[in-house]
Amino acid sequence: METSQAVAASNGASAKIVPGDLKVPSAQEQKSDQATKELLDAAACGDLKLVKTLMTRGADCAAGDYDKRTALHIACANGHQAMVKYLLRQKATTVNCVDRFGISPLDEASKRKNAMIVELLKKHGATPMTSSSGFSLCTAAASNSQDKL
Repeated sequence: METSQAVAASNGASAKIVPGDLKVPSAQEQKSDQATKELLDAAACGDLKLVKTLMTRGADCAAGDYDKRTALHIACANGHQAMVKYLLRQKATTVNCVDRFGISPLDEASKRKNAMIVELLKKHGATPMTSSSGFSLCTAAASNSQDKL
């Protein structure tokens, strides 16, 4: 990755260092990012044993990827019921979390018609309405998409 100074210098401009222009992740941030990636990958594969190991080592089950998708989002999207049960038992898990698109774990399970996971999420307080629900309902009604209503 090039810095703004490197780009400026390569274009013949003088490079002026601006405080805070380049943030280099600390070793702790890099370690945390790697742990999150490993946790999300394990959740996607349904590897509950690895998820438990990573959690024991301090991985944060509430952490999300670049789209703010958490392990719970991914487990619900992939139909990993045992993984969803485990994640819901963790204090850090937020059942009504939303990614950057406004999609919740309940939305993921509903979209894939996984009734078992939908009921499990609802038992843990998941609600079907989010801040984008009104827009989604209006869009579905306007396009006569009865299956989305």
